[in-house]
Amino acid sequence: MTTTVPLFKEFNGTVKDLTIAGSVKGTGDLGALASTSSGFCAYNVQNTATVSGSDNVGGLVGNVSGSITLYNCAVPFRAVRVSGGLWDTVPKALPTIA
Repeated sequence: MTTTVPLFKEFNGTVKDLTIAGSVKGTGDLGALASTSSGFCAYNVQNTATVSGSDNVGGLVGNVSGSITLYNCAVPFRAVRVSGGLWDTVPKALPTIA
């Protein structure tokens, strides 16, 4: 499926057992899961979607300003323009990856 918006505009919570596929095409602050987040936790999240945009493009979230915790996540990320693998804007705290 191709869409111009992620699943959530802003996501601040926990997501479990989710697979995202297809493509997301838009502008700034763009990811397959969310545009922005002040912090999130992801368990068993797989993203194979291609994400493309103009600025702050990330595999899961475009712009993260808080803490991130990841458990058993896979984001073989393909992006167009300014991009980061899981998120583009660097969070204030380093992510916890388990």
